[in-house]
Amino acid sequence: MNEWQSGFVAANGLRLFYTRTGGDKPPVVLAHGVTDSGLCWSPVAAELAADYDVIMLDARGHGRSDVPERGYGPEEQADDLAGAIAALGLTRPAVLGHSMGAATALVLAGAHPTA
Repeated sequence: MNEWQSGFVAANGLRLFYTRTGGDKPPVVLAHGVTDSGLCWSPVAAELAADYDVIMLDARGHGRSDVPERGYGPEEQADDLAGAIAALGLTRPAVLGHSMGAATALVLAGAHPTA
């Protein structure tokens, strides 16, 4: 198993924290639910890491990401996610989400279909 990498990415005017499994494999972005952080997906990422480069992003106001005063709707979250996908140089990753992350993924698909 490769050592996972962590860092910050600038997206939509914010610094968003991410952890990724790495490797030259198809990317999968995992979007967490409210009150969680990206690392809530760690057991899933461990299972997927052999076949995918798994990216677990902390949404705005969660985990180690910036905490803006406002803008916590699914539209802003989707804009953040689209910005992070672009900043990380990902090409059309699969995006999975639960709870708030599922709403974010749904809005992302409609508002940013090429992300």
